[in-house]
Amino acid sequence: MPDNGERLPTKPEPIPLKNTFSGQVSAPATFRGVINIGLFTRPIPQGAPVRCTRLTAPGPYRLSGVPDGIYYLLAAAFPLTTDLRSYLLPGENILVHKHESPLVIINGHISGERNVMLRPPRLTDPPLVMELPLR
Repeated sequence: MPDNGERLPTKPEPIPLKNTFSGQVSAPATFRGVINIGLFTRPIPQGAPVRCTRLTAPGPYRLSGVPDGIYYLLAAAFPLTTDLRSYLLPGENILVHKHESPLVIINGHISGERNVMLRPPRLTDPPLVMELPLR
C-alpha cells in the first residue's frame, strides 16, 4: 500500500519518571484481600517505609519519588474479613513477599527484582507489625 503521508493516530509512549518504578504482584488465584507493598532501608520492616502503596487485588503497582539508595521490597497481604481479631493472629491466610537481594537506585536508575510474588509466611520471615484503624 503506498504511503500518502497520512499517519494513523498512535498512543503516546509513557515518559519514564525518574526514581519511579513499577512491578507486577502475583498471588494465589483464591486470594481476595488487601496487599501492602513497602520499600524499606533494611531487610526487616522497621519504622515507616520510604515509599509504599496498597492494592485491592494482584496486578501492577508503582512507587514514585524514591530517593537514590539501597532498599528492600517487602509486601504483606491480608484476606478480607469482618473479624478484626483475625488480623492480629498469625495464620495461614496472610501472604508475604521478601527478596533476599535489595533494589539499588543510583541517579534514578533502578536495578533489582521489582515483581512481587505473594506466598505463605516462613519461619525465617521477619515479623509483621502494622497499625490498624480503631473505627
